[in-house]
Formats: sequence, C-alpha cells, structure tokens
Amino acid sequence: MHDGIVIQGDWKSEGIVEFGGAIVGDLTVDVLILKGTGTIEGNVRARSVTVEGQLNGTSAAIDVVLALTATFKGEIVAESIRIDFGAIVDGDLHAVGKKQG
Repeated sequence: MHDGIVIQGDWKSEGIVEFGGAIVGDLTVDVLILKGTGTIEGNVRARSVTVEGQLNGTSAAIDVVLALTATFKGEIVAESIRIDFGAIVDGDLHAVGKKQG
C-alpha cells in the first residue's frame, strides 16, 4: 500500500498500484488507487484512477472516481468521471466519451 513513503520524481508501474504515501512527480500506471492517506502533486496517466486522498495535477484516464474523501485540484480528462457526494473538486472536468470505431 506504500503508506508513509515519499517519492520525489516520476513513477511508472504496471498492474494495480494502491498508494497511501506522498509523491511529487508524474505517475504512469495501469490502475491507481490513491488511498485516503495519499497525496500526489503531479500528473497521472492510467487506465483507471480512484482518488480517496489528495491529488493536485492533471489526471488522464479512461475511468476516474473521486471518492467522498477525495480532494482534487487540477484537470481531469476521461471517458467517464464519477464524483461521490462529499468530494472536494476545484478544477476542470472533461468527459470525452468513447471513440466510435
């Protein structure tokens, strides 16, 4: 879960990342679950992002969920965005929808 870890710099990982520490930098993962204790100051690229903690930056994903404990400041670009009642959001949201092919 990586609680208490502080990372300065970019992080790339495959698979599911449950993160409860702090990162200052960009994150590229398959699935991100930012736990309630987690903070990210940077940009996130992922297939799926769930924010329970604090994210300041840009999130580009297919699916983004801002849980009721989330604090988000920045920009989200995703096919689907869910914001639970109680989440704090300050930024731009762009639901781009699925591309027809």
